[in-house]
Amino acid sequence: MIVMSYAGGLGHKYLSVIPTVNIALSYGYKWYCRIIRIVLMIDSDLIVHLPMAIWNATQNCFYEHQYLGVYNMNTGYPQYPISRRVGRNHACKKASPSKFWANQDVVMTDCRPKKSTQYPATLIQKLKMANINPIKHSRTLYEKTLYRIFLNPSSDVIEYISKFKKANYGNKQVLGVQARMGGCLANTKEATEMMSLSRLSALPSTIRSALRKLRNPVVYLSTDSDFAETFLRKKLPGIPILTSSMHFNRSHTSGQATLSSVKSSLVDLYLLADSDVMIINKLSGFGMIAKRITRASKIIQFNVKHTIRRKCLKMK
Repeated sequence: MIVMSYAGGLGHKYLSVIPTVNIALSYGYKWYCRIIRIVLMIDSDLIVHLPMAIWNATQNCFYEHQYLGVYNMNTGYPQYPISRRVGRNHACKKASPSKFWANQDVVMTDCRPKKSTQYPATLIQKLKMANINPIKHSRTLYEKTLYRIFLNPSSDVIEYISKFKKANYGNKQVLGVQARMGGCLANTKEATEMMSLSRLSALPSTIRSALRKLRNPVVYLSTDSDFAETFLRKKLPGIPILTSSMHFNRSHTSGQATLSSVKSSLVDLYLLADSDVMIINKLSGFGMIAKRITRASKIIQFNVKHTIRRKCLKMK
């Protein structure tokens, strides 16, 4: 089996790859990762294919990711002699996973499985044998471990994150805020608007409400938009707002992402997630993986609506 993702940003890529790998474990596939291999004792071939920039920006535990084939931008598939391909809107959502996960001659592409299929009985049995019960409280810890294994940053990214927190956080409590705009308001214009201007206008009141419960607070803002940052600073005078954009350009990790854009996303992800309270866009893949790795005691999902704005692509 080959599990791969080439669509969307960092959030979509990992929300498609990790749950798919998780289900594959229950069908006897071997994950080329020391930690999982030792715990679950799995023994069939599984290859994960992601843009090389992601591998280079992370310290992953895969043995042989460097030979993952020639990436074809026209078809989106690596050049493997595979007989069956499962796309994101096809069998991975509609059919029983056992029809495909049990077949080793298959490519799972940008497949985001339904929640109801992510913990088959066979996987739960294996996890229980390893003293992990994903149905009870330890499921959250198990998922956090999976995402942190895949998203373990490279040493230079870890160093930057540590220095940033030491210089800016101190004894302050942190409110992490995501303002994923997309559309015309993002620095990199996109066809899909992730947050409208009217919803952005409602965000300051949500931030103020969350800040009331924190001592000596500081806001870390994760956004793809200089416009959104300027707007929030104007609407929240006197409130310290931090970003990592002074060292990293704001961009998006769709398609064949660059190394700098992946490192920027990882910095943003971990600084957002390392907060006491976190506000994320409800429909954002990036926000969803931040939710899975966060230490926040409270997570607020800010309601947004995605709207197609293809005219924005002409404004690049």
